[in-house]
Amino acid sequence: MDFYAFLKYLVDTFGYFGVFLANLISNASIIFPLPGIIFIFTLAPVLNPFLVAIFGGVGAAIGEITSYLLGRGSKELLKKKYHKRFDDFKKHFHKYGGFFWIIGLAATPMPFDIIGIFCGMMEYPPKKYFVAVLIGEIIKALLVAYASFFSITWLIDIYTQRNNSTLV
Repeated sequence: MDFYAFLKYLVDTFGYFGVFLANLISNASIIFPLPGIIFIFTLAPVLNPFLVAIFGGVGAAIGEITSYLLGRGSKELLKKKYHKRFDDFKKHFHKYGGFFWIIGLAATPMPFDIIGIFCGMMEYPPKKYFVAVLIGEIIKALLVAYASFFSITWLIDIYTQRNNSTLV
């Protein structure tokens, strides 16, 4: 069984909790992207899109803790190599509202692991990090879930109208 099939099995077997697990596992992988958001997109029209987004967002946020822990554990090694850049970035991060940057970046579909590693390296408070990531991941999941829900509903309406007009 390949990894995607395993994630699909989780979702098919456990429903909302499967969405949670699939997103947790896919976001716990560091650097290598896995398709957790796909399950939110595909299940939102079938299940309650709000609940799919909440379960998926919480799972994704918990999964992002791995990159934070990697940064926390390797901070000395990475600081030695990138000391000057790290200090400059850290200064700007705090100056321009790091909490809101984390939310904004977590809400995008870009790979987020580098941000988690950086936050761990600079010993950003773990609770603040988790809350910011949770907010961002839920925003992203809500956007994806409702985009999927409404686009599928819209396409079904168009299809049924087209088929009904050909029958008359």
